[in-house]
Amino acid sequence: MKAVNDNFRSSSTQDVMVGLRAKGIDVVYEATVKAAEFGGDPVVADLKEFAAESDLILANRITKELEPFQSQIYSRDLLWKN
Repeated sequence: MKAVNDNFRSSSTQDVMVGLRAKGIDVVYEATVKAAEFGGDPVVADLKEFAAESDLILANRITKELEPFQSQIYSRDLLWKN
């Protein structure tokens, strides 16, 4: 989801989530979602907890809050500094 935006309509992220769900991957972390689930997928509200439960974090964009988990991140963001 785009930073400073709570609009999930027709999001390409939703398409990715549908594809992941089809493969049995169903955990979501999204800082702006306050519900227990999103699109039928459970939402983990704490990033540290989410990272501990995740083998991989798929991120549209790399943000400062994701830096501690860089070994788990796959992103299209080419600006990531290793």
